[in-house]
Amino acid sequence: MLLSRAAAYAYASADQTIIGRVLGKAPLGVFLFVTTLANLPIQEITSVVSRVVPGVFSALQQRRSELRNAFSF
Repeated sequence: MLLSRAAAYAYASADQTIIGRVLGKAPLGVFLFVTTLANLPIQEITSVVSRVVPGVFSALQQRRSELRNAFSF
């Protein structure tokens, strides 16, 4: 398990390590800023959806056909 998590961490941070070592601190900072900026819309949408979806499914739990349709897409 430890080896698996270490490998996952190395894989996830390999791009940062390579950019930092090869190009330097300034390009690494730009890369991290752009990566954060690119991920921001997804994080915000996920945050809203994760707060709304449980209420929607709760409201639909008594209407089986509509609930089935909500899960089918």
